[in-house]
Amino acid sequence: TADAKRAITLAPNSAYGYFRLACVEAYSGHFAESNEATAKAMRLDPLNPEFYLQNVGVALTFQKRYAEAIPVYEKFLARYPNDVGIHIALAFDDIEVGQDAAARQAVAEALRINPQWSLAIAMQRMTFGDKSLREHVRANWTKAGLK
Repeated sequence: TADAKRAITLAPNSAYGYFRLACVEAYSGHFAESNEATAKAMRLDPLNPEFYLQNVGVALTFQKRYAEAIPVYEKFLARYPNDVGIHIALAFDDIEVGQDAAARQAVAEALRINPQWSLAIAMQRMTFGDKSLREHVRANWTKAGLK
């Protein structure tokens, strides 16, 4: 977090700097701070607010507010339909709320975009969380059809 805040100090008008700070804050469990940084990034880049919705979705998912995260991810994907990671995140949340068919569709779309994507790659990129969280995520992605 300190490095991200220092970057903001050096470039206080950088929307991308606030975006990265929001990522760090969300992954650190500081959701209010993540939301503040995301809102600042959106204000600094008013022509591209959808880009920053990925942080909003991730923060909601981390707070187990899955039903709220789903429309946020969908809005992001309407503008950035080829983001494999967000399709996979959407699949996780769909499983959490019992929308198994939607989760399988999200995984199918991710695999259409990148046929080499796999459960192993997704888990390799998941660099956060304890073993039980990682196993929960693995189970959801497997249920959604990611192999």
